[in-house]
Amino acid sequence: MKSNLFNYPLVIVPLISVNLLLLNSNLGFYDFSNYLPMMPFWDLEAGINKVWPCFQKVGFNLFALDVATFPSLNSCSNYNLGYFSLLSFGFLHLLSSKAVIWGFVQIFVFLFLVSKIYFAENRLGNDYLSALALFSPGVILLEVSGNMDMQIINLLLLANIAMNSGREKMSLSIICLTSLFKFYTSPILLLACFFVKRRSSRIYGLFISFLTSIVILYQMIKTPLTPFIDGAQNKFGAQIFDNYARKAGFDLSNFQGEIIGLFTLFLAFFLIIYCYKKFSLERTSYPTRSSSRLDILYVNFIFMAGTSVILYVTALNVDYKLTFIALAGIALSQLPQIRIRYISDVFPYVWLISLWFTFPLASLSKYIHVDLQPVGDLAMVVTMAYFMFQIIIVVKHVYKRV
Repeated sequence: MKSNLFNYPLVIVPLISVNLLLLNSNLGFYDFSNYLPMMPFWDLEAGINKVWPCFQKVGFNLFALDVATFPSLNSCSNYNLGYFSLLSFGFLHLLSSKAVIWGFVQIFVFLFLVSKIYFAENRLGNDYLSALALFSPGVILLEVSGNMDMQIINLLLLANIAMNSGREKMSLSIICLTSLFKFYTSPILLLACFFVKRRSSRIYGLFISFLTSIVILYQMIKTPLTPFIDGAQNKFGAQIFDNYARKAGFDLSNFQGEIIGLFTLFLAFFLIIYCYKKFSLERTSYPTRSSSRLDILYVNFIFMAGTSVILYVTALNVDYKLTFIALAGIALSQLPQIRIRYISDVFPYVWLISLWFTFPLASLSKYIHVDLQPVGDLAMVVTMAYFMFQIIIVVKHVYKRV
């Protein structure tokens, strides 16, 4: 796959243009006034101009590894991320404290990488479903907020490209970095160890996975992560059903809601497997010959869909993290895949519903007087179950070719 930017201007130029228009629009679909701050790139602003100076003020010194100051991390705006996320905020702050600059840099890097990986063949205009996913509210919110998840996604996309070009240790190192920034990508690091081609890369990956797990475990013991507050409007994970149960008058705990959510997810997953065995249209649709175009999409789907499932199961799949689901679905739509009668034909639309209706569209609710999030949450169950099924198939396929 050629890397020259000018090989696909018909994709990158419209992507940048439309995104800049949406970022400055007042369309009801993209009304983020309920997200408190009105400053541009508010999450990035909070990281660069508040969090990093605060940690410096309380005496946190990352490079000196002053263990005595670690517990004081909670004192800074309750902005509780991985210790190493401070490296990102600190690095950006040292270069420039203007969040707007880094906000646009993140967006342009994101759009460039998306164009390179997904739309190198200038097919965005021919794939309206992918376009709708790429311009869904969750993706635009990630861009306009400047949240650190944009850095995580950009790094995973770079790891994807590095893996495809044979730089396996570099790819594993980048994934390790994302795991230290935010912990939810750590299972992807371990998974990637099993489909790298070189034995030395696998040993290296397993070694840094072990070290990463120690660092994560240490921080979670010393500074437990702050849980998301309850409420159907701020999380779309497996735990969502306890919110609806409480609204209906049933007193369910978070743990009970998680059990119901996981039961629903695996019920959908096993129904898909049943349909696959009974109604599968084809069972040998994956090509045996390798191609650079397919390889980068295979790995991309594993990274993005795997992260989506992890976030869903752990009930961390909130607002802008829908971007992982959007990118996973775009990759899957371009891959040869095991097709299941009825399910595979309907899935692209279920996936879109989960992206658009799961998002808390407060403005849309005002116009139609209906809250569509429950519809999106049900679609999300099917989306995650289908991702789980296809992840198993793709990992087996990639592993056989290693």
